[in-house]
Amino acid sequence: MLNIRARLFQLVNSSASWCIGLIETGSKHWIASTRQSATPFYEYVEAMLAEFAVMQQEWRQQGCSDFKLLLLLLPRSFDFGSGVIRLAWDRLMQAVSTLVYSFEQLLLLKRPVDPLVTMQDAPGPMILVLRGLHQLTGSAGRRASHVLLRLSPTAAVTGWDSDAEAVFGFSWDEIVGQPAIETFVPVVETGGRWMPELLLKVCTVPHQYNLNFNENQDKQGNRFWMLWINVPQYDANGELIETVSLGIKVQDPELMQVLVQFWQSWK
Repeated sequence: MLNIRARLFQLVNSSASWCIGLIETGSKHWIASTRQSATPFYEYVEAMLAEFAVMQQEWRQQGCSDFKLLLLLLPRSFDFGSGVIRLAWDRLMQAVSTLVYSFEQLLLLKRPVDPLVTMQDAPGPMILVLRGLHQLTGSAGRRASHVLLRLSPTAAVTGWDSDAEAVFGFSWDEIVGQPAIETFVPVVETGGRWMPELLLKVCTVPHQYNLNFNENQDKQGNRFWMLWINVPQYDANGELIETVSLGIKVQDPELMQVLVQFWQSWK
């Protein structure tokens, strides 16, 4: 009987050890694959895994078996999982909120300019719906850094507001008349995408790129990602004269890129 109990304990303990090893290996691979991300979501996960490692070492020093160690980790793992789900949900809502806000701004920029009616007056039903959704999901888009600029069909800067000066570091005198490429748009994105070709498409057929997501840079060469709303402006003959672009600085480019690609595919 004692021999059976010993073997059963050994089996349970080895199974628990295998589970702990599997969790540790999976966690290490997951952290290694996402180490380049700088969002609080990944920072939280890495910090919690480090805390688990310290607790595990302390419990082993106290003589805990692998089975008891697994039981001790389970309630903390539940709290950890709940925290991950909460942060993942907050992350998704922040990205969705920014995307909804961009749709609202797109509709506002597309409205004809009437000197007697400002863009904030008498919003249409769709704009009201989008404003409600944006507020419901956290109003992330309104809190983000914004820039407003204008580009010619050859991708030269024709307009530059004070927010663009603050975000990119170029003054009006420095940037107006200059090409967007190699000033606030890099020639090649970090991922390898060739930007002159993309930007020329944005400036010649902006209606096909009403919503665009790309990497930008400031005067010092620091890179960051922005969600762009592009609206074409035509003259009386229907000729494209420039593109009005509203940029929203994005803190979570990986998820935003997925959402934009999904929207473009759906569109």
